[in-house]
Amino acid sequence: MKPINLISAERRLQQQRATCMIRWAGGLAVWGTTVAVGCIAVLALSNLESDIESTRSAIVLRTTTAQANAAASRSAIESVNRRLSVSRAVRRLPDWSVLLPVVSSVLGEEIALERIVLEPIRGEQSTERATLVLSGVGTSRAALSEFVMRLEGTGAFSRVETTTAQRRPIRDHEFFAFELHCRVGSGWEGTTP
Repeated sequence: MKPINLISAERRLQQQRATCMIRWAGGLAVWGTTVAVGCIAVLALSNLESDIESTRSAIVLRTTTAQANAAASRSAIESVNRRLSVSRAVRRLPDWSVLLPVVSSVLGEEIALERIVLEPIRGEQSTERATLVLSGVGTSRAALSEFVMRLEGTGAFSRVETTTAQRRPIRDHEFFAFELHCRVGSGWEGTTP
């Protein structure tokens, strides 16, 4: 037996066309959606790339700054270590080879020394506790005060005292003659790091 199709050929052709149109419309919708998703993905990736680039630039800047800070810190630590080693050497055994560079490093152009004497403290035979006596002239009282502060700032002396400071005319200029007593050794026990 032969199957009988009750749908007319024209109606069948219309259904096929409608089905084909639905398939085309569905395909176009899928294709459009795919293109839209692709565009969105490309835009997202380009934004992500620019975000990554800006993050990388910020990290490079932070790294460079941190390296510069580390270099400055290393330099400061080396300077402090040099001062500490000089201070420890002066504390253990003050001698000219250590004391003269310490004094000359803070001398400045406004101070001239006439006499330097290392005197042991009365009643003690060693120079582990001694007084460095500095005599000279300065261009002004302020220059003398700054010199005393710089000597104290070296950390090599437990105390720096001005025993005399008086005006002294030399040729047509007026200077301040001074004598300083810089205590070496005593007082270090409390300040040792």
